[in-house]
Amino acid sequence: MFQFWAAYVPCDSQYKDAVQLTLEQIDVIRRFTDLYHPRLTLCTSSEDKIFTLPISPPTRRVSKKKKHGGQAATRDVTKKDEELQVTIDGWGGGADIKSAYKRHQLCSLIGVEGGHSLAGSLAVLRTLYHVGVRYLTLTSTCNTPWADCSHADLPGKKPEHNGLTGFGKVKVGREPRRFFFGFRSGGVESLLQLQIRPGVRQPLELVRLLTVRPLQSSPFPPTSGISGIVQEIFSFVDWPSQSRMVLWTGSGPGARLSVVKEMNRLGMIVDLSHVSVRTMWDALEVSKAPVIFSHSSAHALCNSTRNVPDATLRKLALNKGVVMVNFYTQFLTCKDVATVADAVAHINHIREVAGVDNVGLGAGYDGINYVPQGLEDVSSYPTLFAELIGTGKWSVEDLKKLAGLNFLRVLQDVEKTRDEFKKANIPPYEDVLQPKPRKKTYSIKDEVIVGRPLYMDAQSTTSLDPRVLDAMLPYLTSYYGNPHSRTHAYGWESEAAVEKARAQIANIIGADPKEIIFTSGATESNNIAVKGVARFYGSKKKHVVTTQTEHKCVLDSCRALEAEGFKITYLPVGTNGIISLEDLDKVITPETSLVSIMTVNNEIGVKQPIADIGALCKKKKVFFHTDAAQAVGKIPIDVNAMNIDLMSISGHKVYGPKGVGVLYLRRRPRVRVEPIQSGGGQERGIRSGTVPTHLAVGMGEACAICEREMAYDHAWMEKLSQRLMSQIFGSLTHVIRNGDPVHTYPGCINLSFAFVEGESLLMALKDVALSSGSACTSASLEPSYVLRAIGADEDLAHSSIRFGFGRFTTMEEVDYTAKRCIQHVERLREMSPLWEMVQEGVDIKSIQWSQH
Repeated sequence: MFQFWAAYVPCDSQYKDAVQLTLEQIDVIRRFTDLYHPRLTLCTSSEDKIFTLPISPPTRRVSKKKKHGGQAATRDVTKKDEELQVTIDGWGGGADIKSAYKRHQLCSLIGVEGGHSLAGSLAVLRTLYHVGVRYLTLTSTCNTPWADCSHADLPGKKPEHNGLTGFGKVKVGREPRRFFFGFRSGGVESLLQLQIRPGVRQPLELVRLLTVRPLQSSPFPPTSGISGIVQEIFSFVDWPSQSRMVLWTGSGPGARLSVVKEMNRLGMIVDLSHVSVRTMWDALEVSKAPVIFSHSSAHALCNSTRNVPDATLRKLALNKGVVMVNFYTQFLTCKDVATVADAVAHINHIREVAGVDNVGLGAGYDGINYVPQGLEDVSSYPTLFAELIGTGKWSVEDLKKLAGLNFLRVLQDVEKTRDEFKKANIPPYEDVLQPKPRKKTYSIKDEVIVGRPLYMDAQSTTSLDPRVLDAMLPYLTSYYGNPHSRTHAYGWESEAAVEKARAQIANIIGADPKEIIFTSGATESNNIAVKGVARFYGSKKKHVVTTQTEHKCVLDSCRALEAEGFKITYLPVGTNGIISLEDLDKVITPETSLVSIMTVNNEIGVKQPIADIGALCKKKKVFFHTDAAQAVGKIPIDVNAMNIDLMSISGHKVYGPKGVGVLYLRRRPRVRVEPIQSGGGQERGIRSGTVPTHLAVGMGEACAICEREMAYDHAWMEKLSQRLMSQIFGSLTHVIRNGDPVHTYPGCINLSFAFVEGESLLMALKDVALSSGSACTSASLEPSYVLRAIGADEDLAHSSIRFGFGRFTTMEEVDYTAKRCIQHVERLREMSPLWEMVQEGVDIKSIQWSQH
């Protein structure tokens, strides 16, 4: 009996510390195996290897005199060569499976989960073999620089390599063949660079028109028509400095590089779990030895990209490889629930398509969180075998193959292939695949993050746009002067950068750059706006109007003013989250100095009628402030057309850096505020303190990008929103969208799932980063005050989830989020007695609950 140990390291360690981390994992495996020896033993081969070594004793010099007194002759005398049989118990310091079985030991085999552990070096591959590794999964959950993982087969995804690159395989004729083709036309020979891609629908394609020159100066033999492609296939070298041609051999520079071939040469098993279908086919075509799928199931029964399609199963049968069925429920039923019967169905399907010699048990207990009912661990295998025998298709001999003999046969065949390579004296492949040089500009494509949740909380913050980082970096390293230093170039450079950023921010809202005040964020901007205006005009006017659904920093600023003797009116909103203009008109009095109403609500995405509010405030001669942190860069805003006097903006809500914000402060007619911070008088004396140049530059660039891409981003948000809503509302009942469905920003969707506790749903959706409300209030277990303000009852307020999309959110992420949300809502509702009553037609609200 044997088991697999998978040495796995995160994908983002590739070309960093992946090799070290992998070796540390292997060290832990070996030490653990030694700790429990002799019950566990490390195995590195299928059986003892017996080698016959010739032994030649030293040669003796023998002299013999010739007859008749001639000179003595000398010759070498050697005894007949002896032979010595040497038994080597395993390779790489381990035992063999058959001997361990006879000793009643559990055989431990080491594998490496993911080719990213190689860091692009075949020398590392050989070293891993020497320390006991006997199988390698070509990819994990990320692409390597030479192979595509299964994610390439997800809807909407494109393969990076279209299977294996030259580093992953050696196969003459598979690489694109590039050559030159000359043809005559009007006394001139045109030279085309062409390439043939074997195995694709349109194999011949034009690369470029390289040159056109007169016939008499052409170094190429004359060709006629398209037949020249057949007659002359050349690879041109160092043209035009050398006029020589080399016949195409069918192997480009990458064809010397091979992971699969080196694994064949070493005697290491190729594992195709986790790889894309094209990578499967390439590996099956190239490998001289059988391969395995160490933990995959049948794609025909569950269409996970981790499972093996029938066409690949048929190719696997020709390869004599094995699919070792994984018991993860998501691979058996594509759901969280499965049974022994589901595992049996996958085993039988693979047997029917590939054959009884090509199926095994992979289980995958070390890496799955949902297992079939009745297959909780290996102790339940007798139940599985009983089910298989009960189908009438399985004999005891068949079960032995399933339980391990099929894999053992694969290992033996892999070792035979290794021995054949040795007999042929095939040397090790010496190539190293260097990491691609990083561009000077930062690219999110260079960053691979695995093992983290999908991000669906764009209302709390957004990721930094890579273009913003590019703009910021020089001001963190080279241009670090204080923008308020007026006596040298360092200060002038930084001041110019800050003023450019000020203009970029002003452009997106239709303001004058002189009206832009840099702050530390929207919270500070709101504090300056609300407290600053109220206090400056407080001797004449002591009334401020806001709404019940404002951000916490506005509400708390108003409460602070109340403590100072100001009167605050908290305007209610309708059930759709929008204020009534009539109500606003009624509450504004001659004592009112400021109306503060946010543009887009951060919890439910509702858009207030800002232009109408601005017009009303202008008519009433009252200053109008709006918290536009969730609106700027996402919807068009013009402070002059909308009659906005003060506006708060946040840097990290527009794909810029955290720690910077802006307060727009109108100059004509002039709005006066009392500073809430004392200091050097920077920013027109309103916000003292050194402006952080790099943050200002980052926010300016973020706003410039938003201005260019706003229409596209908004259309993408609408598409994502419709996608999520159609899937959730198409699968679930008793779901309520909070807020107005029309006057809303599509990138923010707040849903309440009746009969489900919001916190429980968030915990269940741990692989998706979501929120139940504002990031500033999510630490509280109290229901959202915004939802209570729109009339939601406490139960529905507790069951709300906010879905926030961003510029970099993909359709696949939305599909995954919707799928997981639907699954967990259904599961949690099944656990709710109230849901059971609703299903039976009971009106929950009509029940009178008694207290004890």
